Amino acid sequence: MIKQDYILRQIELFGKGIARLLGLDDSSVHPLDGIVREDGGVSAEQYLGFTLSAMVMEGRICEAEDLLYETVEAHPRPEYLGVAVAFYEMLANMSETDLQKGNFSYAEILDGMEGIRKIYEAQEGNG
Repeated sequence: MIKQDYILRQIELFGKGIARLLGLDDSSVHPLDGIVREDGGVSAEQYLGFTLSAMVMEGRICEAEDLLYETVEAHPRPEYLGVAVAFYEMLANMSETDLQKGNFSYAEILDGMEGIRKIYEAQEGNG
């Protein structure tokens, strides 16, 4: 439980730090606030979030993280930061046993967040 609390706190700090780096309000790091747009459609970041959630529920955690990385690397949009935060929060709330079933660990959550941070920092440095 202490390990999960620590990781959840790191995720919160991660989201806030990257949001500041990108000049965003902290509230913009949670993409699922308005699930459906006014026109009834779903945004790209919401679709990605739903897809990642479904993959995790199917036990395809590594594939889900790969998809997250591929998407963020190809299009490091600020909106995807919220998806990354929500993804890692979802994983941090899983039991260690469930993570292991998906060939994942708490340490990989922290490593993954660090990788996402580096993508956004590199993008900010080029922008």
